[in-house]
Amino acid sequence: MIWALIKGTGTTAKCSELIIIECNPKSKRNGYSAVSYMEALDKGLLLICNSELFMQDNASVHTAHAVRA
Repeated sequence: MIWALIKGTGTTAKCSELIIIECNPKSKRNGYSAVSYMEALDKGLLLICNSELFMQDNASVHTAHAVRA
């Protein structure tokens, strides 16, 4: 899976570098997990976001206890 952060609109829009999210072999069906999500956040999504509004879709990997902590 590949993620990026996009901020702004029109000609002032800025985009982060692409962040590749690796599957977690320990998760169900070798998919993505809270661990995968936290690694993506550490790779740069949180650094780019600063203290601005951060939106996500309430998927279980986004709202896991470890992620919220």
